[in-house]
Amino acid sequence: MATQSALPRPNDFSPGVLHDAYGKCLDLEKNSQQGQGDSDHDTGPLLTARFLGYLLREIPGDSGREHLANEIVLCVTDGDMSRIARYYMIHFVLVFKRGITPPPLEHPSRPHFYEQGHSYHDILQNAQLDHYHAKKYALARDRYLCCFTGNFDLDVYNSPDFLTWTQEPGSCARGTDAAHIIPDISDAGIARRIGNSAFHNTKYASTVWTVLSRFSGDVTLLDHLAGHRIHSLENILTMDCMFHKMFDNLNVWLEPTDIPNIYRRCGNIEASFYGLPRTVTLESSDPQLPLPSPVYIRLHAACARVANLSGAMEYIDSFWRDMENARVLAHDGSSMKLLQALSDLRLF
Repeated sequence: MATQSALPRPNDFSPGVLHDAYGKCLDLEKNSQQGQGDSDHDTGPLLTARFLGYLLREIPGDSGREHLANEIVLCVTDGDMSRIARYYMIHFVLVFKRGITPPPLEHPSRPHFYEQGHSYHDILQNAQLDHYHAKKYALARDRYLCCFTGNFDLDVYNSPDFLTWTQEPGSCARGTDAAHIIPDISDAGIARRIGNSAFHNTKYASTVWTVLSRFSGDVTLLDHLAGHRIHSLENILTMDCMFHKMFDNLNVWLEPTDIPNIYRRCGNIEASFYGLPRTVTLESSDPQLPLPSPVYIRLHAACARVANLSGAMEYIDSFWRDMENARVLAHDGSSMKLLQALSDLRLF
């Protein structure tokens, strides 16, 4: 997928606030010049136009799309639109584009390939999963296969069932991770990933939950994923380590199709899927082990598409690097743009 793709024309939204908001994005794009305002923490008019335009087109939730459209329509200046773009880059894209989720402290011990003799239902209902157990039960649910490649978990190689197990043609053994679709948005989770006290505040986390709930169309998102529930199997995909990193960096994603539990493999590096079918079917080895939520997968895919189509990846990468490195802001004024961005977003 090419960086900085022009917004689709003509304006295909029906008359109303969505049509008006998208029209403002098209006008701003038309009047912008490539490279204008391209400093490290200035989104610039072209990036602003494309980011907000693609966000309007890709948000899954109707209420979130209409909320954003109203914000855009109320903008008086290009600078107002730029601030809105920065706000959603930091409260939406940056949430998904993060450092790789750390693996469990221990790798789950290898059970019998299809673990029997106990009820998964009892385990899942009577205990809040931590990362270790989420990894264990997701592996069992996914038959020890990476959802992107069909590569099998390295530890299952010595399983007595391995020789009778049907794997994907050309698949091989790889280390696997329990990849979170929606990341840990708790204060501790954010501070651990960002490594900066500016993000270690409840206001940022609560704002992110509001944005994600609105954009997904699921007002109960926080109830489903707060605290240890972030490790629920509905929020976990088994991936080999390379694809986990690419998934967390928004280089690859899954897009829902019209058929339940069948997804398209998508990414900004076509060679990533060389030799693989374009679609993948997510199946559970046991009906008591729930599949990943299509709502969460759709939200991640929307974020990835917006970030790649609009060209926001470079801005987010720059902001991310500065947030990781700015443990002590420079006294010589070189951190003023970062301070301004944080001030605009009320994060510092």
